[in-house]
Amino acid sequence: MLSMTKNLTVAGAVAMVFAGWGPQAQAATADASSANVVITATVTAKTCTPGWSATDGVKVDLGKVASSDMANKGDIGALKPFTLALTDCDAGVTNVEVTSSGNPDSTDTDAFANGATGDNAATGVAVTLFGGPSQNTQLTPSSKNAVTYPVNATTHAVDMMFMAKLENSGLKDGITAGNVSSNATLYMTYE
Repeated sequence: MLSMTKNLTVAGAVAMVFAGWGPQAQAATADASSANVVITATVTAKTCTPGWSATDGVKVDLGKVASSDMANKGDIGALKPFTLALTDCDAGVTNVEVTSSGNPDSTDTDAFANGATGDNAATGVAVTLFGGPSQNTQLTPSSKNAVTYPVNATTHAVDMMFMAKLENSGLKDGITAGNVSSNATLYMTYE
């Protein structure tokens, strides 16, 4: 799934105690006839509207890949570009910065681990993710890299291009056939 964080976010919490709901006001004391109400809000200075469902996330299918196509560490067995679109960006949004997080692979910590489990899970493979206007910057599970996409000043929208790759992660025992399911969370900051 994809999460969004926003620059210039102001969050506040206000606690109010209401006591005595009858026609006459009673003293505000904490007892069985009182309720503590916490009201929260987030005020954002800049936002965009995502073109994907927050509940469904974004699915990228790399298809079927022969293990022989990834014989050596770092060999790419499949790659697929995908786009995340943002529309209706506030006039003050000129760029969107994206970082990522997830579970790192045990042998290639800059790649996302295969999260498939059980007897039908592939081993010796990991997923790498690249972003930026040319998809040449690797996004890692540790959020150590960021990519920036310019927002079109006329349309107030941006199509953010990414590239997912399935690679041989260099596991000593090699690759075993099976399913691959890897999750990356992308965080977007509006600038």
